[in-house]
Amino acid sequence: MDKHQITQITLVTNNNNTVVMNETIAHKMREGRRHAWREQMGADAAIGLVSQDRALERQVTAMVSDARAGKLTGEVAIVRAAIHFQPDGYHYWVPIYAAAGSQVELAPGSRYRVGGSLETLHGQPDHIVAQTAELITG
Repeated sequence: MDKHQITQITLVTNNNNTVVMNETIAHKMREGRRHAWREQMGADAAIGLVSQDRALERQVTAMVSDARAGKLTGEVAIVRAAIHFQPDGYHYWVPIYAAAGSQVELAPGSRYRVGGSLETLHGQPDHIVAQTAELITG
């Protein structure tokens, strides 16, 4: 298969004007858009984004701490043929595995209080290794 990279685009407008798009022009346009976005959003929006990042970081830190203390609660389900855990109060599912040598058994559709480690990737929950799992009834 022959692969080519486009390095330039030429357009002929209704007025027979030729407009050329190349890497230099594209770079200038991207930078112009970024600058315009920063101006439009302003400093308040930038502070808001930082605040959201810090809030997420605090939430993940709390989940990691709860997992270590054996206090992380949530529901278990099968997602794409693998067991996942949805921590209470969150909309996402995290793969969960039983730690080697542990007696952890998880039933899909049930709620548990788990203990172990919650591993992160780029600051986001990636997977849980459960040392303990207590079924929550009622």
